[in-house]
Amino acid sequence: MKIIKYFCEAIVVYLFFIISKLIGLKLSRSLFSSIFKFVGPIVRSNNLINKNLSRFSNSISEKEKVKITSNMWANYGMTFIEYVFLKSGSSFGRSIV
Repeated sequence: MKIIKYFCEAIVVYLFFIISKLIGLKLSRSLFSSIFKFVGPIVRSNNLINKNLSRFSNSISEKEKVKITSNMWANYGMTFIEYVFLKSGSSFGRSIV
């Protein structure tokens, strides 16, 4: 059963990558930012995020928690889609010398 679940997840991710390549970086960032903002609160890790925000500070209001969480999911969406546009031969981690 896990194999089928992982296969379906992989198909969704590849479709996201294909769509983002077709529409470009700028539009992809805003589109997937919105998608992640919508889907993010549904996933199970959202409870962990709220618990961690409560541990960080008890003085954060629920309204602020929602704003922080929403911005976090938007950032995840933009970061996720930027991986598609990275050059495969980038010099990250290579020696300058």
